[in-house]
Amino acid sequence: MAADRRLGVAVDFSPSSKNALKWAVDNIVRKGDYLILVAVQPEGHYEEGEMQLWAISGGSPLIPLSEFSDPATMKKYGVKPDPETLDIANTAAKQKEVMVVMKIYWGDPREKLCEAIDSIPLSCMVVGNRGLGTLKRAIMGSVSNYVVNNGSCPVTVVKHHGHERVGIAVDFSPSGKNALKWAVDNVIRKGDHLILVSVRPEGHYDEGDQIQLWEATGSPLIPLSEFCDPIIMKRYGVKPDPETLDIVTTAASQTQIEVLMKIYWGDPREKLCEAIDTIPLSCIIVGNRGLGTLKRAIMGSVSNYVVNNGSCPVTVVKHHDFYENF
Repeated sequence: MAADRRLGVAVDFSPSSKNALKWAVDNIVRKGDYLILVAVQPEGHYEEGEMQLWAISGGSPLIPLSEFSDPATMKKYGVKPDPETLDIANTAAKQKEVMVVMKIYWGDPREKLCEAIDSIPLSCMVVGNRGLGTLKRAIMGSVSNYVVNNGSCPVTVVKHHGHERVGIAVDFSPSGKNALKWAVDNVIRKGDHLILVSVRPEGHYDEGDQIQLWEATGSPLIPLSEFCDPIIMKRYGVKPDPETLDIVTTAASQTQIEVLMKIYWGDPREKLCEAIDTIPLSCIIVGNRGLGTLKRAIMGSVSNYVVNNGSCPVTVVKHHDFYENF
């Protein structure tokens, strides 16, 4: 690939596509190249008018960086580039002295990325890997695998190692909130998933509710917007306190993380270990309730059990009252 290289990067503004874009800029983009961001939208995902013609006639024209940085312009296409993607593209344009443009297609991403390779045409294509498990890849198909096997130019697949899934055992007690604060201050990073794991007594839900169906496997992952709603959470038999909600809401906005909750019913020791394996979690943080030596011997320690039986790194955060019980 000599002069006038046209380097394509598949973008859907997900963490994996931004990772692929960063990799392309750092490793293969050179002065004078054309960096072409290829976005594929669902069919019909545009405003009425000329977009309809482009949807069936080879995609949009090449959109310069100055235009696809304009929200009003991109609204017509049904595309909303995120600030991080725009920052990567703008930095590349200035520092690498490359021409950055975007082209939008509508339809099946696998077919349209291969079409982009031939019709633009591209010298090479970089795609991110969403990290689907084996079963999901078999059922849904892998965009990256399809493009590797069917694309007519060199295709680089950039694996996304993913952000951490950090679990916090929450019971809305002082020790639980202390552990949550510690995790937000010391462990959580931009892009991570913060998953609050709550374990309730068996049968702690409204009779006849669908919650009974979830007792064996736990609830689905509940987004922050829902577990901030008292009416929704009443059905689960869970009542997050204002301080806990304030901690996670602040973390979501300031650290740019996704906050979720999952609820189990049963023995907290067993269910926290189950959460580690089934969610699955990269690590889990539990508070120490500060039981004295005798109480720990009689009742058992949740934190000790998870440390000894959990299959991921476990951090035990001692509450400031811990030592007063000895």
